[in-house]
Amino acid sequence: MKALEDEKFDLAKNINDQESTLSMLESEIDELRRESEVVENWDVEEEVGMDRNA
Repeated sequence: MKALEDEKFDLAKNINDQESTLSMLESEIDELRRESEVVENWDVEEEVGMDRNA
């Protein structure tokens, strides 16, 4: 019985660790998306500026 409880605890801990990792990765993805949008907007502004100078 103790072994079963230990296994359940280990599984719960593993799930918790994986959920934490997933949350961290989702936050990183959101940050990268925001940075990507900034870069894309900057590229568009640069292209518009270059067109005006042409």
